[in-house]
Amino acid sequence: MLRFLQSLLLLLLLLLLLLLLLLLLLLLLLVLLLLLLLLVLLLLLLLLVLRLLLLVQLLLLPLFV
Repeated sequence: MLRFLQSLLLLLLLLLLLLLLLLLLLLLLLVLLLLLLLLVLLLLLLLLVLRLLLLVQLLLLPLFV
């Protein structure tokens, strides 16, 4: 009986560990997704800034010619 309880406890511990590992993996995935999103947003912002600079340049070009 004691042996059975011991093995059951061990099994539960292993399951808990596995669950914890899975949770950690999910958290890591979430962080990676957030970083990717941030990168995409930064790229979009950069494109917007470049487009605005181009627009300003096109608007100011006739003034200097």
